[in-house]
Amino acid sequence: MKGDPEIVLAAVNSNGRALIHAWPSLRADEMVVMTAVAQNYEAMKWAAAELKNDREFVLRAVTFVGAALKFVAPEFKSDEEVVLAAVTPMSGTTEHRSGLRRGRYNGADGYALDHASSELKASREFVRRAVARDGRALCSVSAALQVRWSLLNPY
Repeated sequence: MKGDPEIVLAAVNSNGRALIHAWPSLRADEMVVMTAVAQNYEAMKWAAAELKNDREFVLRAVTFVGAALKFVAPEFKSDEEVVLAAVTPMSGTTEHRSGLRRGRYNGADGYALDHASSELKASREFVRRAVARDGRALCSVSAALQVRWSLLNPY
């Protein structure tokens, strides 16, 4: 059962965390993993390393579910394009063009900046771009940048 693509796809569509029980070959299947991540971003934790290291797959995943950035390969947390995709909210729909539906707490948004590298969160220019896409990114600005900003702008 854990190796049957049809059964696993049904399981992760219902509960993305079910990916943890799937056979390794299905944890490397893009459609199975994307379905799981769309249902629950934490499913990215159990995706095969090859997918977490595949820039194109990661970009698609975080565009759809920004919080998935938490579980991708470290180099993507420093990749400006990937992080900006994660913080950019999708339009009001809960349905992705692939037909996948986002889970209750999913969707790209500013809070994904929490999972970006320290360097990006400390970059004034990058933070400005992220906040312009979603003001909620302001919650994730590094303390060092906040201190520098308050010293330069006391009022």
